[in-house]
Amino acid sequence: MSFASKVKDELALNDAEYERDELTALFKTAGNITISNKKMTINFKTENAKIAQKVFKKIHQLYDVKPLTSIYKSMKLKKNNFYCLCITEKVDYILKDLDLIELNNLKNISRSDRRIKSFLGGCFMGSGSVNDPKKTNYHLEMAFIDEVFAKEVLRLMEKIYLSPHLISRRNQIVVYLKKSQEIADFLAGIKATNCYFEFEDYRMERDYVNIGNRLNNCDIANSVRVNVAANEQIKNIEIIKKYSSLAFLEKDLEILSNLRLNNPEDSLKELAKKFNEITDKNITKSGINHLFNKIKTIANSYKNNE
Repeated sequence: MSFASKVKDELALNDAEYERDELTALFKTAGNITISNKKMTINFKTENAKIAQKVFKKIHQLYDVKPLTSIYKSMKLKKNNFYCLCITEKVDYILKDLDLIELNNLKNISRSDRRIKSFLGGCFMGSGSVNDPKKTNYHLEMAFIDEVFAKEVLRLMEKIYLSPHLISRRNQIVVYLKKSQEIADFLAGIKATNCYFEFEDYRMERDYVNIGNRLNNCDIANSVRVNVAANEQIKNIEIIKKYSSLAFLEKDLEILSNLRLNNPEDSLKELAKKFNEITDKNITKSGINHLFNKIKTIANSYKNNE
């Protein structure tokens, strides 16, 4: 089962705090209205059996109406089952009560964070998807046919401090989130609690691995820098040996030159420790670097006289 299906299953089994707001979103995202022989019908279609059961149950509880049900198999590659509900009774009343035509009630919904979250839960069940947190890219989206409605959903998400984006894809308008923290906040907000914790577990595990990788890359980069610097220092010492003798250098420079030749992989900090043990001084890494600059100046003077 995909992670998106887990989220939808969890939402389908939960009782929304604002049932009508959730139902409005479900019908706006996965429903339609048909007129035949001057009679209106409200239709709802989903691939998720639990969502279909939830809509059936809520319509029956709220309006004392039992929708007609049917199941058919898609002819596309996956050949998934689709669960269809058809409401033929009290249609006018239900349309008005759920505000499915004008959507005037969105202004009232937008004044309450809790109503917004119930509404967004319905939107996700009807048209949402989210990447498995095990994958490399974080992505949550809801796809809509109606651009005006999509923009309203985007504004509701902004009301609860999310930063959604909107794009056109084929014949749909997609509202999506990319930031992992915002996806986690969205899941927590719509009360997909178990999936939220699962998402956070994988996210923390990946962040821990990424931090380890960054630290490892940093160690490798530092090691490369040490080797490059050490090779340059050894070249300078070899130039001095070619034209003179290390014994003619200042005592500190002679000691450091021999330490570098005998310890080509040591960092400046490691050389400073060995230098201090030999000389009984307290020179720092910066002091060692200063001595190497002196050695470089002497080596350059020999090269310039060639």
